[in-house]
Amino acid sequence: MTLLGQRATLEATPSRYRWEFGDGESTSTTQPGAPYPRLEVTHDYLRKGTYQPRLATTYTGRYRVGNGGWRAIPGTVTVQGGAQALRAIEARPTLVDLRVRVTSSGSAGWRR
Repeated sequence: MTLLGQRATLEATPSRYRWEFGDGESTSTTQPGAPYPRLEVTHDYLRKGTYQPRLATTYTGRYRVGNGGWRAIPGTVTVQGGAQALRAIEARPTLVDLRVRVTSSGSAGWRR
């Protein structure tokens, strides 16, 4: 952009992420997370149902005029993202009583 005949450059950088999970729980991170399967930001829902999680991103800023040095902009700006519908379902793990039996010859067999 041009300001008073001088080229001015603005830069906004994400500095904090606030994950609101829609069930009253939230967490803040300085990293944006990652695509599946890296699982950098996770949350366990205690009940099945529909939730409205959302993400708020806080930015810091800086600017420069012409080829001059960068100057920090005081303060931060937080942008609240829109809620996204999420359905949490119930998964039921089932444990079975399988035990490994090793014979004297060293072979293994399953026994119940």
